[in-house]
Amino acid sequence: MSARSREGGNRALATAAGFTRAAYDWVRNRVRRDGRAVLLVEPLADLGERRGSVLMTLRFVRRNGFVVRSGPFTGMRYPRSALLHWTTIGPRLAGTYEAELHPAIEAIVASEPPLVVNLGAGEGYYAVGLARRCPGMRVIAYEADPYAARAIPELAAANGTGERIDVRGLCDFAEFAELDPPAGTVLVCDCEGFERELIDPERVPWLRRARLLVEVHESYVPGLTAELERRVASTHEVEVIEQSKRYLVDHPELRATPGLSPVQLEHVLNELRYMRTPWLWAVPG
Repeated sequence: MSARSREGGNRALATAAGFTRAAYDWVRNRVRRDGRAVLLVEPLADLGERRGSVLMTLRFVRRNGFVVRSGPFTGMRYPRSALLHWTTIGPRLAGTYEAELHPAIEAIVASEPPLVVNLGAGEGYYAVGLARRCPGMRVIAYEADPYAARAIPELAAANGTGERIDVRGLCDFAEFAELDPPAGTVLVCDCEGFERELIDPERVPWLRRARLLVEVHESYVPGLTAELERRVASTHEVEVIEQSKRYLVDHPELRATPGLSPVQLEHVLNELRYMRTPWLWAVPG
């Protein structure tokens, strides 16, 4: 095949991929996130958009079930409906999801916090996982997407933590600033760039006495990591945690999974992060 032919083929594939993604977005933007139709549209769109990783996740689930296999939330059980809400749950079930944060999660558990405020809770991985590890703790779980939020009570019920998790919708700045939680509270935040407005101890005084674990969407707002560091430097000891690749050799308990090659398993373990998303781990000094 000539270079010109390859270039034309690559251009055609890129055009097709762009068209497919645009079609998914068009459908999603016209379906109510809190309606019934989204329960069908979202999984089908996810399957089409991420067919390879979704199919590998389905194989992994068929062989390993719906229980988290390793990491700080080992033993947490997902309901079968999780495949409708979160079709790419492979790294969560493998226990490798955001593995860079495992030491911070263990430090949170050891501190026995009375409350965790989880901004951008998704399907409830951290809200429910931390509630399982800390029986005396309450959780306020904010999730702006009603489709994702409806999965939290299901995950909580499957793990006996439903009574301690308060599921809320979009968290605006006024509500966040007025929370006034008890000393020892932990904030776990993944709010798609909105951390720029929320993580500000000058405007939200209770953050000065809270432990902060914040995913920083540096690709959305260049320089945001350094900006947030400066905001909390006078009250917290700060560590910036960078993302890293997962390797199957570090997870021997998963290597014998039938039906998946080592390359496919490594695909399940990783999270397909294409942009830099460091975390800010800040402990009051």
